[in-house]
Amino acid sequence: MTLLLLALLTTAAGAADFFRPAPDLAAGCDPKLVYPQGRIFPFGGFSLPADLVAQAKASGFTMLGPYYGALPAATKELDLAAQQGLPIAWRVGAPKEMVEAGQVEAAVAMVREQVQAVMARPEIAWWYLTPEELRHWRKSEIEFLAQASEAIRQTDPRRRPVWMYDPNHRDAAALQHTGRHLDLIGKGFYANISGHRSQRAWIGWSIEQQVAAAKAVRPTAAPLAVTEMYILPAGSDPARIPAWVRHDVYASLVGGAKGVMIWSLARRKGFDHHAPYLEAYQAVARELNGPAQLGQVFLFGEPRNDLRLTHLNGPEQVEVTLAGESKTTRPAVSWLDTAYGTDRYLFVVNSAEEPVRLRVEGLPAEAKSADAMSGDAVAPPGELELAPLEVRGWRFSAG
Repeated sequence: MTLLLLALLTTAAGAADFFRPAPDLAAGCDPKLVYPQGRIFPFGGFSLPADLVAQAKASGFTMLGPYYGALPAATKELDLAAQQGLPIAWRVGAPKEMVEAGQVEAAVAMVREQVQAVMARPEIAWWYLTPEELRHWRKSEIEFLAQASEAIRQTDPRRRPVWMYDPNHRDAAALQHTGRHLDLIGKGFYANISGHRSQRAWIGWSIEQQVAAAKAVRPTAAPLAVTEMYILPAGSDPARIPAWVRHDVYASLVGGAKGVMIWSLARRKGFDHHAPYLEAYQAVARELNGPAQLGQVFLFGEPRNDLRLTHLNGPEQVEVTLAGESKTTRPAVSWLDTAYGTDRYLFVVNSAEEPVRLRVEGLPAEAKSADAMSGDAVAPPGELELAPLEVRGWRFSAG
């Protein structure tokens, strides 16, 4: 009897520790502002056509991305953002030719003037600095990045975050040079364009580079997943679009991304799969910013490490080709074990092009399990098989 009572008390204590409430990491964050200045999970994309904005907002898009065009930018997209009640990443910058020619002082002055012209507009959530892909080994380009980003902060009384796009291939070492001047670090995650259609573990490598760069030179910088919506590679099955989108977004978030910005939502001649791509992104946006509010979990959850995943079958490692044809290996499966409020969450992503079988251990027997995305009650994970590129998520609550 004594042993039974001791076992019950031990089990209860273990469950209580498993479900100990997470700290409120969003305390003090403005619910009306976009992360990192507020608690709204950033989900948007470049060049969203005006006739699709209301639809995207209803599905869970929380901001508009940058729009291209002449500088200084016309305010029609700012007006669109105001009409739709959506924040926007507003583009400022100088001509590439001016920066490359070393006319840094004049280029920075142009940026300052552009900020001054619109800085009173509350729709602006982030400043998007151009030219893109500035090169740290070119003195004039890195000087422009350093001086222009600081000029923006000094000019804008709200000190809204600054972002510049980095190209797909840049690793942590390269991103440190640009990232030290930025509040948002976001390089391209264009798996199909960059030749990683069948090596999607490269997405995990990509977010790892950004997280490492931020940690090294600017710990407050937020890593962004800049995912693709551009082409359907030759010979590809359009039915795979939803799996690509879900994998790339969730693999990024599991790895530490704090927002999603899609390049590009523009309608382009010859791109015949705009609608299915947008539908796939809208489905994910609903999970992140709809009733499940998973975006808040990824932004403000507290990482835990008491769940254990054991590989049973399928590839454990997959090969990824990097710039210069160098090779690296990556885990086939990535996961995030985290706590938010009084609940626990587990997200598991298979980045292999083959099924993988796993066993999940460490879950208290009395825990109630639900699908994290839909909220439907489900059996606890136990042993599970993930299809190629499959994403699964669970929410666990005290029984």
